Amino acid sequence: TMQEKIEEHERKMRKKLEHQLHEKDAKLLDRDALHRDLSYRLKRLEAVSEQAADEQLKVKEYSVLVNSLRRESEKLRHRLRKDHHDDLAKEVENISKAYEDMSEQNSRLLSQMEEKDRLSNNLLTERLKNQHNIQLLKAELQTQREHLETTEKLRANQEMWIEKMYGLLETMHNAERHSCRQNSELQTLGL
Repeated sequence: TMQEKIEEHERKMRKKLEHQLHEKDAKLLDRDALHRDLSYRLKRLEAVSEQAADEQLKVKEYSVLVNSLRRESEKLRHRLRKDHHDDLAKEVENISKAYEDMSEQNSRLLSQMEEKDRLSNNLLTERLKNQHNIQLLKAELQTQREHLETTEKLRANQEMWIEKMYGLLETMHNAERHSCRQNSELQTLGL
């Protein structure tokens, strides 16, 4: 039936979108690919929106046509009541059939438009999620940079203290040598 076909089509589209979503999640760390992907999705969203607008225009045209057919059908039925002519009855029957066919076609078009709207909303939601993830990654990168800066400052500070300690150690060695020399001179003088 038509409903089963629509449901089957929705399942296929859902699987396809889920598969695409998993593939896109794997590429999330590649910012250039993500940017290209977002641009592509935005273009697809715009194309789907344009297509939906075209479909809505078609539905309006069909609605006008259906209303016109309905009026014609009512006129023919009225004539049929007046003169009971067989040819008019067949014409009314054909117009009624055309009206039913048009109604089915409108139902299909409306279903397709609803599906396209749903897909557009899904793409927009995914785009917003991707933008949010990019912002999170940027914030994480900034945090890592700040951490690196702090580490560099600590390392520079540590090197400065090591140099001071070496200087102090050298001063102490020089003082000790000087003290040894003085002791040696005093011993020499004492002899």
